[in-house]
Amino acid sequence: MQAQPQILRYLFETQAFRVSPADQAFWYTSGKFGPYYVNTHFLFGSEDEAKQLLASIDYSLNYPLGLARMIGVACDRQAHLNPCYRDTIDSLAAATESLDFDLISGGARRDFFFSFALAEKLGLEHLAILKDGSVYYSSPGFKSSRELKQDELAGKKVLHVADLVTSASSYFRSWLPALDYVGANITDSLCVVDRHQGGKELLAEQAINLHSLLTLSPDFFDQAEALGQIDSGQKAQLLRFFTDPDHYMQAFLQDHPGFLEAEAQKDAKTAERVARFKELDLKID
Repeated sequence: MQAQPQILRYLFETQAFRVSPADQAFWYTSGKFGPYYVNTHFLFGSEDEAKQLLASIDYSLNYPLGLARMIGVACDRQAHLNPCYRDTIDSLAAATESLDFDLISGGARRDFFFSFALAEKLGLEHLAILKDGSVYYSSPGFKSSRELKQDELAGKKVLHVADLVTSASSYFRSWLPALDYVGANITDSLCVVDRHQGGKELLAEQAINLHSLLTLSPDFFDQAEALGQIDSGQKAQLLRFFTDPDHYMQAFLQDHPGFLEAEAQKDAKTAERVARFKELDLKID
């Protein structure tokens, strides 16, 4: 399915999706590198606004009973003020029209950028899942909150809303066990961006259908080039990475033999990433 052109533009305008020049790359926490980086939460309006809300979320996690009121209200206000964020939430709402669910859930931290606003848009209760497995229920309008007990939501259907799905590790590590504990049933999940790196298939094995506004794929890259957001050299790098990330790294190092040495000289953090990369079992042909 093709991405909505306006949402795709927003990804680039807010720098939520960044593509490196053809002779450069981004480092990932895994110790590998690639030609793009995704910060989906920048769709809140801008990098600065997203960082401010993330700081508020971090503070609110110390007082989880007040989380919904502080963050939910901030998201709802931003949805009224910022066209980029409002259109993203409206698109998420439209994507739910054929789905059957009773409540919205989101996991700490970046899911909250979208789950709270979508719950308010649809007039539904919200479940905030924290990394310790606790689940906090909030009523429509975020007027009241409480921590849920075991099996308290038996028979209820939940739509989990995520910012970004890669391998769905957060689902299996945290979100699904927490929803199971409170008795909720989940058959569908919705995300802003699917990185097309196995998460959708792994969720399908658990009978959970993943729906997304955008999927990083050759069609997405073609649209981005047609809209003037990337050039042909950047698209070639993206396609190479999409087809085989390890082969992309091999080919990139062959084409840029001094890359690792130059990166190691930048700063201590990058030097650490270079060292971690060299420890990987990646055979460079």
